[in-house]
Amino acid sequence: MEYCRIQPECFDIDKILSKKELETLKVKSFIKGDILYYDDIIQLLIFKKGKAKVIFYDNGESFTLHYLLRNSIFLLDKNSSVEFLEDSEVYFLNSTTFTRLFKNIYFTNMILESMAKSIEIEREIITTLVFNSCKERVISFFVDMAHSVGDHRYEGIMVDLSMSIGEFADLLASKRQTISTILNELISAGLIKKYKNQKYLIRDIQKMENLLHK
Repeated sequence: MEYCRIQPECFDIDKILSKKELETLKVKSFIKGDILYYDDIIQLLIFKKGKAKVIFYDNGESFTLHYLLRNSIFLLDKNSSVEFLEDSEVYFLNSTTFTRLFKNIYFTNMILESMAKSIEIEREIITTLVFNSCKERVISFFVDMAHSVGDHRYEGIMVDLSMSIGEFADLLASKRQTISTILNELISAGLIKKYKNQKYLIRDIQKMENLLHK
């Protein structure tokens, strides 16, 4: 999947690092349901395979920040954890590894671009949560998905949500029932059409965008 708000920027690390450089990286395996927490050591995670979600914590509350897939890069900190949704393998990079690999200019650029994109994504999410209503957050999410990874068709733009309603609600810091109600309102209004496997057709992207600018 290309860049969108549910996944940070991805780079093909196999093409950036040599086989010898890859062999110096520590690889850990996780099973579905495992949760990884910050342990006072700065660690950069690069997903070799699998799927996980990043959970952000603050003042006893939590919400899903974004999802991680193969080649996703994430810097684990004390305010977040990683919950594995599939059996996964992850490269772990510490400060010693950084020093050695930063001699590779392509790797350095990859890390800097990834961190910049992660900051951009998180600021977008924070702005949305602070300033927008839940309905506006849902509409904004679909509009973002349509522009970043939407499949343009004659009848509209198809987007693959690739998550359950519960996961969608977590991502938008809302309740499952609230999200279901909003989706049904958008369907009844003829703005979106639901298909199997959490796929939605945005029937009029212009009307969706106009709702965000009222």
